[in-house]
Amino acid sequence: MFILTSREEQTVTHALRIAGERFRENAATMRAESADPQAITREAAERLALEFDSYVERGAELLRKIEAKGEIALEGTVALYLSPEQITLLDEALDSHAYWQLSDSHYRNDGEIIEPGSDDPETQHALADVHVLRAHLAEQRT
Repeated sequence: MFILTSREEQTVTHALRIAGERFRENAATMRAESADPQAITREAAERLALEFDSYVERGAELLRKIEAKGEIALEGTVALYLSPEQITLLDEALDSHAYWQLSDSHYRNDGEIIEPGSDDPETQHALADVHVLRAHLAEQRT
Protein backbone atom coordinates (compact mmCIF):
# COMPACT_ATOMS: atom_id res chain seq x y z
CA MET A 1 0.00 0.00 0.00
CA PHE A 2 1.30 3.44 -0.96
CA ILE A 3 0.12 6.29 1.29
CA LEU A 4 0.20 9.86 0.01
CA THR A 5 -0.32 13.04 1.99
CA SER A 6 -2.33 15.79 0.32
CA ARG A 7 0.87 17.63 -0.57
CA GLU A 8 2.45 14.47 -2.05
CA GLU A 9 -0.72 13.80 -4.00
CA GLN A 10 -0.43 17.25 -5.59
CA THR A 11 3.21 16.60 -6.51
CA VAL A 12 2.40 13.20 -7.99
CA THR A 13 -0.60 14.34 -10.02
CA HIS A 14 1.35 17.32 -11.36
CA ALA A 15 4.31 15.12 -12.33
CA LEU A 16 2.02 12.63 -14.10
CA ARG A 17 0.26 15.39 -16.04
CA ILE A 18 3.54 16.98 -17.12
CA ALA A 19 5.03 13.61 -18.11
CA GLY A 20 1.88 12.85 -20.10
CA GLU A 21 2.19 16.13 -21.99
CA ARG A 22 5.87 15.48 -22.77
CA PHE A 23 5.20 11.95 -23.98
CA ARG A 24 2.25 13.14 -26.10
CA GLU A 25 4.60 15.67 -27.73
CA ASN A 26 7.25 12.97 -28.23
CA ALA A 27 4.70 10.69 -29.93
CA ALA A 28 3.69 13.50 -32.30
CA THR A 29 7.35 14.23 -33.07
CA MET A 30 8.05 10.56 -33.82
CA ARG A 31 5.07 10.38 -36.16
CA ALA A 32 6.23 13.51 -37.97
CA GLU A 33 9.77 12.14 -38.29
CA SER A 34 8.50 8.84 -39.65
CA ALA A 35 7.55 10.73 -42.84
CA ASP A 36 11.13 11.99 -43.22
CA PRO A 37 13.24 9.38 -45.03
CA GLN A 38 16.43 10.97 -43.65
CA ALA A 39 15.42 10.62 -40.00
CA ILE A 40 14.73 7.14 -38.68
CA THR A 41 12.83 4.27 -40.20
CA ARG A 42 9.07 4.53 -40.31
CA GLU A 43 8.75 1.32 -38.27
CA ALA A 44 11.10 2.54 -35.55
CA ALA A 45 9.35 5.92 -35.35
CA GLU A 46 5.91 4.31 -35.15
CA ARG A 47 7.11 1.84 -32.49
CA LEU A 48 8.44 4.72 -30.38
CA ALA A 49 5.24 6.71 -30.91
CA LEU A 50 3.19 3.72 -29.73
CA GLU A 51 5.43 3.37 -26.66
CA PHE A 52 4.90 7.05 -25.87
CA ASP A 53 1.12 6.64 -26.40
CA SER A 54 1.15 3.65 -24.04
CA TYR A 55 2.98 5.67 -21.39
CA VAL A 56 0.42 8.47 -21.71
CA GLU A 57 -2.44 5.97 -21.41
CA ARG A 58 -0.97 4.20 -18.37
CA GLY A 59 -0.15 7.54 -16.74
CA ALA A 60 -3.71 8.78 -17.28
CA GLU A 61 -5.06 5.55 -15.76
CA LEU A 62 -2.84 5.97 -12.70
CA LEU A 63 -3.83 9.63 -12.44
CA ARG A 64 -7.52 8.64 -12.42
CA LYS A 65 -6.78 6.08 -9.70
CA ILE A 66 -5.05 8.69 -7.55
CA GLU A 67 -7.78 11.28 -8.11
CA ALA A 68 -10.42 8.71 -7.13
CA LYS A 69 -8.74 8.97 -3.71
CA GLY A 70 -8.36 5.26 -3.01
CA GLU A 71 -8.88 4.55 0.67
CA ILE A 72 -8.47 7.20 3.31
CA ALA A 73 -5.69 5.84 5.54
CA LEU A 74 -5.55 8.76 7.96
CA GLU A 75 -7.10 12.18 7.74
CA GLY A 76 -5.35 14.10 4.98
CA THR A 77 -3.88 10.99 3.33
CA VAL A 78 -4.82 8.61 0.54
CA ALA A 79 -3.86 4.93 0.46
CA LEU A 80 -3.34 3.35 -2.96
CA TYR A 81 -2.60 -0.18 -4.03
CA LEU A 82 -0.13 0.12 -6.91
CA SER A 83 1.16 -2.59 -9.21
CA PRO A 84 4.93 -2.81 -9.78
CA GLU A 85 4.36 -1.29 -13.24
CA GLN A 86 2.46 1.65 -11.73
CA ILE A 87 5.21 2.21 -9.18
CA THR A 88 7.79 2.31 -11.99
CA LEU A 89 5.61 4.64 -14.05
CA LEU A 90 5.17 7.00 -11.11
CA ASP A 91 8.90 6.94 -10.35
CA GLU A 92 9.71 7.79 -13.99
CA ALA A 93 7.21 10.66 -13.97
CA LEU A 94 8.71 12.07 -10.76
CA ASP A 95 12.25 11.72 -12.14
CA SER A 96 11.27 13.57 -15.31
CA HIS A 97 9.48 16.28 -13.31
CA ALA A 98 12.54 16.83 -11.09
CA TYR A 99 14.83 17.08 -14.10
CA TRP A 100 12.79 19.05 -16.64
CA GLN A 101 10.50 21.22 -14.54
CA LEU A 102 12.22 21.75 -11.20
CA SER A 103 15.96 21.73 -11.93
CA ASP A 104 17.58 24.92 -13.12
CA SER A 105 18.99 24.66 -16.64
CA HIS A 106 22.60 24.87 -15.46
CA TYR A 107 22.06 21.65 -13.47
CA ARG A 108 21.13 19.74 -16.63
CA ASN A 109 23.61 18.28 -19.11
CA ASP A 110 21.84 16.68 -22.09
CA GLY A 111 19.74 14.48 -19.86
CA GLU A 112 22.58 13.54 -17.54
CA ILE A 113 22.82 15.06 -14.10
CA ILE A 114 24.33 13.92 -10.85
CA GLU A 115 21.51 15.33 -8.75
CA PRO A 116 18.67 17.66 -9.77
CA GLY A 117 19.22 21.11 -8.39
CA SER A 118 17.97 24.63 -8.13
CA ASP A 119 19.25 27.89 -6.71
CA ASP A 120 15.72 28.86 -5.63
CA PRO A 121 14.94 27.84 -2.00
CA GLU A 122 11.26 27.12 -2.76
CA THR A 123 12.21 24.88 -5.67
CA GLN A 124 14.80 23.16 -3.48
CA HIS A 125 11.92 22.17 -1.16
CA ALA A 126 9.93 20.84 -4.11
CA LEU A 127 12.95 18.79 -5.21
CA ALA A 128 13.30 17.43 -1.67
CA ASP A 129 9.62 16.40 -1.76
CA VAL A 130 10.19 14.54 -5.01
CA HIS A 131 13.28 12.85 -3.55
CA VAL A 132 11.29 11.65 -0.52
CA LEU A 133 8.48 10.34 -2.73
CA ARG A 134 10.91 8.45 -4.96
CA ALA A 135 12.58 6.91 -1.89
CA HIS A 136 9.16 5.85 -0.63
CA LEU A 137 8.37 4.29 -4.02
CA ALA A 138 11.69 2.41 -3.93
CA GLU A 139 10.66 0.94 -0.56
CA GLN A 140 7.41 -0.27 -2.14
CA ARG A 141 9.36 -2.29 -4.71
CA THR A 142 10.93 -4.47 -2.02
